[in-house]
Amino acid sequence: MYWIGTNGAGAYRYDGKTFTNHLSEIGDTMPDGLYHNVIQSITEDNDGNLWFSSMSHGGANKFDGKTFTQYMPKDGLSDDQVRTNIVDGKGNVWFGFNGNRESGLTSFDGKSFQTFSEKDGLCTKNIRAIYEDTKGNLWIGGMQGFCTYNGKEFTRFVDDKGDIYEQIVFITGDKQNNIWFGGINGFWKYDGEKVVDMSR
Repeated sequence: MYWIGTNGAGAYRYDGKTFTNHLSEIGDTMPDGLYHNVIQSITEDNDGNLWFSSMSHGGANKFDGKTFTQYMPKDGLSDDQVRTNIVDGKGNVWFGFNGNRESGLTSFDGKSFQTFSEKDGLCTKNIRAIYEDTKGNLWIGGMQGFCTYNGKEFTRFVDDKGDIYEQIVFITGDKQNNIWFGGINGFWKYDGEKVVDMSR
């Protein structure tokens, strides 16, 4: 079974023979009067539920194998334009948003939502990427900053030369515990001590 997010037609499930469309009529309608639901992230939690992020004001949608449940700001999300989500090692689902209104970094523990904002030290509310490293730290990147969260506090990432990073759109790690990140301004590798520019 494969799930595919689209840039305006919701999500498709492919069973090896047939494509089935889902979530194509949620969120806001566009000027043409039609829905164009953008799904940028799909993640599976520890209970086997799939979480779909809608950038078209459709919030987060959980699929339990039979039905979809939509979560919106009234349910605890900090915004209805969800860009990305991940599941951490403890089973919490983390959501990053487009950065409108009072959005921030929202977590869901299976029962309730909690949001961290710039007032809590979050480096950007326009979150494009979230990654959990092998020590359980979250790395958060977006248009206005790049920081880590150790479960207690946020720390803006500063490299060995004193440089900070912005406009980050992806973060990942490898088996050697290097952190790879990049975006509009370049592509870098961090080995725990130094940052190497991989785009030169």
